[in-house]
Amino acid sequence: MRKKILGVFIFIISVIFIFGQDGGIELNNEYADIKVDNDNEIIRNLLSSDRELVNISINKVLENIDTYNPVVLYVFSNIYFDQNKDEASKIFYIGQLRARIDANICLDVSARQAVSILNDQFGPLINKYALKNTENLKRIVEEAIEHVRKFDISYDRRWINLHGIKAFFNEDKKDKLMLSEPKEKWSDIINSTIEEYEKGFQIVLKKLEKNNI
Repeated sequence: MRKKILGVFIFIISVIFIFGQDGGIELNNEYADIKVDNDNEIIRNLLSSDRELVNISINKVLENIDTYNPVVLYVFSNIYFDQNKDEASKIFYIGQLRARIDANICLDVSARQAVSILNDQFGPLINKYALKNTENLKRIVEEAIEHVRKFDISYDRRWINLHGIKAFFNEDKKDKLMLSEPKEKWSDIINSTIEEYEKGFQIVLKKLEKNNI
């Protein structure tokens, strides 16, 4: 499992590490101050072969969930799954909802594909477990939604911009790239995304209940 996750992690962020920092391809200037170093470090530690370091990193994430971007939460959910399936599932759905929020705040439409990639890689393990019990799924997702509503984040929402084509190619270098929607719109975007997510979940839940899952 860890090797599989490591492979996808490398695929997702290698462009940022290798091209962005080592000079293969230069990131556009507007992306230089996007803060993902702590997030990338904790992911590397979660995927370490050093079990003690992994355990330290697990505890760090559990104690500071709202300081890490959704990529960390996706990876964490699969690493932590065998230890606590319900908690890992809740953290997965927290990451999923926050990823959708960040995608809707992001102005680079091409970057939004990161959410689908993360869902495709890390979702199957969680969903296979969560979908077995409708009542438990309902509780887990409701707790995840409530967590997102209740707690502010302190990670850089612009992490997702690093996964878009505009991070590397700007058609008009004279124009400064706008990475995100204006901050005065964020509250409405957050609320509407949560509402949409919740409605979508209710539709899924009704289908599951109809099929007696």
